[in-house]
Amino acid sequence: MKNPKDYIPTHKHDTEKIDELAKIGYPFYKPILYELFEWIQDYNWPVAQKITPILRAAGKDIIPVVKKILKTDDDIWKYWILQQVLYKMPISIVEILKPELTKISENPTAKEKHEEVDIEAKDILEKLNN
Repeated sequence: MKNPKDYIPTHKHDTEKIDELAKIGYPFYKPILYELFEWIQDYNWPVAQKITPILRAAGKDIIPVVKKILKTDDDIWKYWILQQVLYKMPISIVEILKPELTKISENPTAKEKHEEVDIEAKDILEKLNN
């Protein structure tokens, strides 16, 4: 049996490992969800664009990881998570994060406002309410 850690990218062009993870499927990569999220800190990286679909495939298991990341001060990372992962998730899953999204949309930090994290949070909340 292969180790999920063997599939963590080692550079921003390391898309072959992600292609393999996609073929293996979830829940094989559940133990490395946080490490995979780290690779979407810059969505311009080729690996980031391959990772987001497999993060979404993890369903509600991403919730603890996302909550942890939303508590950081890496607002660009938060932006990409909201835009590329959460916005495209089923409403039933995103609803679990409603308190965190509401806090960001109603009381953003100066940096969250600068990176438009609050706007992304509002867009997701709007989608929840429709």
